[in-house]
Amino acid sequence: MKIKNFTIIIFLSFCSCNFREINYTNEELNQLKSQVLLEHNYSSFNDLYLYYENNVDVNECDILPYLIPFLNKKNNDAYFYSTFVVCYIKSKFKNNFNVSYLDSLDYDEKVFLVSLINNGVKLDDFSSVNLIAEMYDKGIYYKKNEFKADSLRIAHNHKVREK
Repeated sequence: MKIKNFTIIIFLSFCSCNFREINYTNEELNQLKSQVLLEHNYSSFNDLYLYYENNVDVNECDILPYLIPFLNKKNNDAYFYSTFVVCYIKSKFKNNFNVSYLDSLDYDEKVFLVSLINNGVKLDDFSSVNLIAEMYDKGIYYKKNEFKADSLRIAHNHKVREK
């Protein structure tokens, strides 16, 4: 119980840091971008992502090119896959996201994005599991199958509890 409370406190303290205003000079932004693209620097990517996500003057989806190096990297965090998919769809649909927008994309785009989601599922990414489950719930890309959607969610929750 103490570990659970400690974990919650740590999580909340990290979350509160995300709400601070993040400002970088153009030089600092260019340095972060270079570190991400050339060195695949994970820490720089997180700083850049927070900047794009929390700064109202920029489009959150401008992070897309900086996600690409991490999609091809082994032993990366699974959330890169679902983040890329969400940002890609947002970039196509005026900064709005709905998983049903996948149906409006070209076949090749759909196949590529679904493969990314499946990669995230294999790495136990919560967001990827939810995306696939929602696709099964609504019959998007896959044949509608609510049982499979529920099974995916339950299996993922069970894996998380075991860890």
